[in-house]
Amino acid sequence: MVRSVELRKVQFKTVETPQSIIDVTLHIKGDDDEHTADPKSESASSSSRSSDITVSSAEFNEEAAIGSKEFEIAEAAEGNRDKKGGGVVYGGVKPLRGRLLAFVFCILVTIILSLVKAVDIAPASILVTRNIVQFLLLSAYNCWAMSCITDILRHHFKIIFTRALVGTFVVTIVYCVSNFISLAKLGILNQLTPVFTTIFGVLILKEKPTFSESALSCLAIIGSFFVIQPEFIFEKADGEVSDIVVVSKYEYIAMGTLMLAVAAEGLAMVLNRKAGRKNIPCTVLLWAQSAIAIPVVTGMHVFVSAGNSVFGGLKDCSIFGMSALCAILVLGFTNQTIFLFANKYEKSSIVAVIVACCKVVFFFIADFLFFPDEMQYNYFHYMGGVLIVGAILGLLISNHFRQISFSHCSDTSKTAD
Repeated sequence: MVRSVELRKVQFKTVETPQSIIDVTLHIKGDDDEHTADPKSESASSSSRSSDITVSSAEFNEEAAIGSKEFEIAEAAEGNRDKKGGGVVYGGVKPLRGRLLAFVFCILVTIILSLVKAVDIAPASILVTRNIVQFLLLSAYNCWAMSCITDILRHHFKIIFTRALVGTFVVTIVYCVSNFISLAKLGILNQLTPVFTTIFGVLILKEKPTFSESALSCLAIIGSFFVIQPEFIFEKADGEVSDIVVVSKYEYIAMGTLMLAVAAEGLAMVLNRKAGRKNIPCTVLLWAQSAIAIPVVTGMHVFVSAGNSVFGGLKDCSIFGMSALCAILVLGFTNQTIFLFANKYEKSSIVAVIVACCKVVFFFIADFLFFPDEMQYNYFHYMGGVLIVGAILGLLISNHFRQISFSHCSDTSKTAD
């Protein structure tokens, strides 16, 4: 008694989302009734139907289970499956709510960084306190919602640890350099993250960028030179820096360090996509980052401050400083939750466009209202800002329409089958 299952066609479609889930569609034709195998009939059948692949049920069960699981995960992650009709809806499950949450996310990011600049507390103290609170909350959630967290850590420790270390570096640098440059410059340079995501996607995930992606990335990098204005480019013939350049040496160091953080953030995005392919929940990544950040940031602060405690400055903190610290703790965790739900309700490409548009505008408004002394810009700054924001918006919008075309082609092929 032999039970056979025929595998008719296997289609692979890579969904270009931040999670980069692989959507695997399996079309299976099987015989549920047991029958007696006839070698002659089987050989004749196999010769007449050379395109069919016959495998035993024991060999096929594992592949079918993996394919079904990845297919369900891809649907849930993309959030565009119509529950009633079963078709594909090219948008989020609740797009208006997702876009509103993305808008709120930009507002809260602006408030958090403005408080970090305004308070008289060391950025390391804020980071360690925030990560302790976040670690405790996520530990409680993961223990309640996931019984397999130990298995996830055991099988994917390398990528989780690397992602946590890179994420810690990014947040630490952003908090520290915010005290030396304006929020508008920080926001504009931070827009280069998709460029480095494209670069690391080629190096790590072996992705092939399109011509438009390459051209827009180069345009954004050119814009970054106008914002940073390095002396070896913007100088007079006699070697003196031009009078139109309003950039101090501290700003040069801060913006150069920020560029390293932006590159690391691009690497973090690629690691997020790789983790998504391995079905690692984002809550586990955030939990691991909090666990890594506490000892790493504490050690960095002790080393830089020549042995001072990371919580030493909190003793002499003013009432405003303590109130701002509490607000940062609450808003920080709330903002991460909002961002996760924004990507759940709306397509990630749309959320990215909204964040790219709103964050720079809100940062500029915050500088105008709260830090007017730091608003020292020349026309090169504005030229660079327009180049970067325009190129990144073009990059994100082209990415969004490419996702729609891939989804449309996949849905058409499924309907034809």
